Amino acid sequence: MSAIFGVICFEERNTTTSTLETMGSALAPWGPDGVSLHFEGASGLGHAHRIDMPESRHETMPFTDEKSGLRFTAAARLDNRRELCDGLGLSYSQVERVTDSRLVCLAYLTWGDRSLERLRGDWAFAAWDVRSKRLFMARDTLGVTGLYYSHIPPCLFFSTSPSALLALPEIARKPDEPHLARLLAVLPEKSPDRSRTFWAGIRLLPPASYLSATRDSFRTGIFYHLENAPVCRYPSPSDYPERFLELFQRAVRVRLRSSRAIGTQLSGGLDSGSVTALAAGELAGSGQTLSAFTSVPLAGYRPETKRILSNEWDLAHDVDRCHGNITHMPVTAETLPPLDAVRLLLSFLGHPVHGAGNLFWMMSILEAARAKNIGVMLTGQAGNAGVSWTGGQNRIFFLWCEGRWDEGWKALKQSRRQRHMTLWQAVFTQLMLPAVRRAAGTALALSGAEFRKSIHVNAIHAGFARQSGLWEAMARESRGGIMKTDRIGILQRMATQGSTYQHLGAMYGLDIRDPTADQDLVEFCLGIPESLYTQGGSSRTLIRDAMKGILPESVRLNERRGRQAADLAVRLAAHAHDMNRELDDLEKHTGVTEVLDFCQVRRMWNAIRSNPRDPLHRLSSARLLRAVMAGRFISESQ
Repeated sequence: MSAIFGVICFEERNTTTSTLETMGSALAPWGPDGVSLHFEGASGLGHAHRIDMPESRHETMPFTDEKSGLRFTAAARLDNRRELCDGLGLSYSQVERVTDSRLVCLAYLTWGDRSLERLRGDWAFAAWDVRSKRLFMARDTLGVTGLYYSHIPPCLFFSTSPSALLALPEIARKPDEPHLARLLAVLPEKSPDRSRTFWAGIRLLPPASYLSATRDSFRTGIFYHLENAPVCRYPSPSDYPERFLELFQRAVRVRLRSSRAIGTQLSGGLDSGSVTALAAGELAGSGQTLSAFTSVPLAGYRPETKRILSNEWDLAHDVDRCHGNITHMPVTAETLPPLDAVRLLLSFLGHPVHGAGNLFWMMSILEAARAKNIGVMLTGQAGNAGVSWTGGQNRIFFLWCEGRWDEGWKALKQSRRQRHMTLWQAVFTQLMLPAVRRAAGTALALSGAEFRKSIHVNAIHAGFARQSGLWEAMARESRGGIMKTDRIGILQRMATQGSTYQHLGAMYGLDIRDPTADQDLVEFCLGIPESLYTQGGSSRTLIRDAMKGILPESVRLNERRGRQAADLAVRLAAHAHDMNRELDDLEKHTGVTEVLDFCQVRRMWNAIRSNPRDPLHRLSSARLLRAVMAGRFISESQ
């Protein structure tokens, strides 16, 4: 997808075009087909252009409307082009040439701020009114795009990527310590303000939000709430899978509109398998092929368990065999060690990410796609809390707590069969153990032991935990024990992280598109009775029922979870000298040792390299890489 950027000064001052040019240079990877600037007075807008749809060659951003006095820049991929074109009264010849970004601008010119409710898809835009000196910016409902900004009165700088802001001398690289502490502790942001980033002077406009600013006022607001998804009820239970499939097929179809070859990230799971199968079916009608890429572990690594799959190739290949137009390719990621992947993304994105342990295989798939001249990659990253909702962790326990004993009993028997347990074992693991954990967790939270353990295992320096407010945040937000999974919270966190995938795509010249992040599809999944996801004691039953006859049975009925980074510890140990040098360099930085507990970092690393094939070290390997990525971020910020 293309990128947008700009500098708006609400007072006349000596702002040169070099500021905008510097931002445009930083966004060059986003604009392989050109970077355009529009400078007027003390303000300017920019657009980094990527041709990825048939009409994209007609793109003319930034866009000026002299009648209204508005100046626009936008990046968009819309799901409802036809409806918007009809509502705007465009002729057939105009529809053929109008780009999605221009449609966003025309919608704003026609309906003003209310246009946000009409836009479906992945989009972000900025509108500068040169007459009233008002800036208006907004971002899509599920946060697929990014829109970062820094408000340094009398100016406001904004960009799709923080890299354009960090390239400016006006913006300091001072880390936001509380935000960094939450990343290390894997503590989701619970405050209403979801705009914080890893830099104190840079904010991220949250999904489904807008920003309005003048010289004398600055405000942000939310124009859409996931929790307000309309309730959806049908007369027959069979109507739900049918409607779900209609929406899912449409979500895939609209994301296939491209002037470049299509690829897909395929695992052995329901989400990516369904996206791939539906995309293959759509493309087959026009004689097109679909390239599918599957991450596989290193040769000889296969510590399978009854519940976990470390190699998903066989299941993924079953999807391939069901469709005659899929070219299926394994990706071993042998040429990209995990530590190198961390360095690469940090240099491009500029800040650490939660899933540092998954970067090597994700980036290797994108590199393989680029080598095959793929331009658009489909994923199913947003599926877990939407199309394939499981009912949440400890689902069986909470069914019994809520008095839904019939459902709970069926789910208990289903779990017993799937895990090959006796009835007593199933009762103990699914009911008694969660009850004990809930009671014990409350006691640990009250004593502070739970917080101390989290800080220790994640290698967080105790002094930093207190200085950054992490200790108080954990005490305030943790009730202790197990709690019912917050589905809306998961979707909101995924939406906040959504732009990371667009950054990965920009690194490799790809447009990342996720049908499971389709607004109409997600609204449907939130609006139907939750019992539809756990019928007959099973889980994810809605998508399983809908995909019958489309997915192979081996995938549709599979209950084992895939783990693409299962061999992470083995990969780290294979490059032990590099990790040793990295840790030695980081330990020399005072700022890093004030944040990370290096005694714990060293203990984790020594345990990993002493026995890398121990499956228990997968989690500690992910923690280690997350700590290293945070450490490099701190050292590079100083």
